[in-house]
Amino acid sequence: MLTYIVRRLFILVVVVLAVTIIAFSMVHLIPGNPAQIMAGINASPEDVKMMSKKLGLNKPLYIQYIDYMNGLLHGDFGTSIRTGRSVAHQLLTRYPATFELAVVSIFIALSVSIIGGVTAATHHNTFIDNLTMLGALFGVSMPSFWRGLMLMFLFSLLLGWLPVSGRGDPYTLEWLRHLILPSVALGVGSAAYLVRLVRSNMLEILNEEYIKTARSKGLRETFVIYRHALKNAFIPIVTMAGMQFGYLLGGTVVIETVFAWPGLGRLMINSIFARDFPSIQGAVLMLAVSFALVNLIVDLTYAFLDPRIRYS
Repeated sequence: MLTYIVRRLFILVVVVLAVTIIAFSMVHLIPGNPAQIMAGINASPEDVKMMSKKLGLNKPLYIQYIDYMNGLLHGDFGTSIRTGRSVAHQLLTRYPATFELAVVSIFIALSVSIIGGVTAATHHNTFIDNLTMLGALFGVSMPSFWRGLMLMFLFSLLLGWLPVSGRGDPYTLEWLRHLILPSVALGVGSAAYLVRLVRSNMLEILNEEYIKTARSKGLRETFVIYRHALKNAFIPIVTMAGMQFGYLLGGTVVIETVFAWPGLGRLMINSIFARDFPSIQGAVLMLAVSFALVNLIVDLTYAFLDPRIRYS
């Protein structure tokens, strides 16, 4: 197990290095001159040139990349061109908002998908099964921004139950009220994918011989379904849930923009418009590391779910 973890951490370092190269290269393809933005629209060419020198943009790209990597190794993500603040401080301030939104969303997605998938599998080819699959199809078909706008229109504008946007003071009742709508808008989309996976895996497991044996022993149906069938169907579910969680960490851009949620996604959008490449690179790097760590945790979870799996 230890050897496997060390090997995966080495791969993680390689992935992060590749992400830094790709992110650094891509942000320099974005149209616009950051020095011009920092100096102002009415700045003279001399002022723009001085600002470019101050930001290090007059150096060759490979020198800029070496300077960037040297800063990363010392914990320096650079300085935001848009705000003038430390990028590391911005990331540490924004990341908790994105993380808590992703955690609550995946919790909603797993809760809905497990209940819906198990119910559909145990009522195969009935009205309940067809209704569940229709709901999953509808959930997949709806864009996340449309779900967010509809939830906002219904629960905020019409009913007035929940706030329209913002985050509120962290970890208070008001924060929880602000969290409900964006997390539901994200969680419904992931649940639509997961519920079909849960159903198909449960249908396959329920036809296995050991399930028939457990039923023939007189065990309660609830015990058979949740103790035997669902546990053995959980490995592919965990795999997809891990992928969905990684997607939620990096895919909250639209929802954060719709609900004015102060997370990494909204930071990236604002940074792209301002051509704030240090903030873009920092956000992309943090999301990439988070996604890789989630995949590692998912792989290690397999051994706990199935004792037959061992890493050597």
